[in-house]
Amino acid sequence: NKSYLIQKQSNYSLSFKLCNEALAIIQDKKNEKGAYIPPDDEFAADVEKFRISRKVGVFHQLGNTYRGAGNPEKAIEYFKKVILIQEEIKSKYGNVTANMNIGSIYFSMEKLDSALIYSNRALKNANSTGGWKTYLGNILVNIGYIYLKRGSLDSAKTYFKNAIFVSNQQNNLQGEISSNNAMADLFEKLNQTDSM
Repeated sequence: NKSYLIQKQSNYSLSFKLCNEALAIIQDKKNEKGAYIPPDDEFAADVEKFRISRKVGVFHQLGNTYRGAGNPEKAIEYFKKVILIQEEIKSKYGNVTANMNIGSIYFSMEKLDSALIYSNRALKNANSTGGWKTYLGNILVNIGYIYLKRGSLDSAKTYFKNAIFVSNQQNNLQGEISSNNAMADLFEKLNQTDSM
């Protein structure tokens, strides 16, 4: 995804341009004719749903771009559009990353109740959609940080421990690192420097 690579380089205006160009192609129903659909795609038998499902990637990228450009409210708006499309077309993949990202943004905005609601939705979706379980460690860490910020240290510890366990089980090194860093943050808060 060219827009993703450009967004990662902080060239937000070009990322917006490419996303809008992609969206114009996707929204044109004429482009259904002759479209290549991978045979293993969940909508291989329904070209219209396949076309609509492509909006998910574009809206997700727009959410990432707005977040990177410092507009969290607009980012949330696009991640919510992802959720609506997934529900509209009844995608079996759920809304793991959209809910996870919304929860993370609300956390950064200090809106902890909303952060917890969306993070728990991400957790539920991750558990019910086999292939998306790779995000479990990240989601558990996010929920743990919400409890840490609220001062519910026992709950935070439980989520961080679960995140370490899940990441280890999945052989997810990035997840293990972030989970252990989260646990170290908790021990720092508890003034347990040896454990930290």
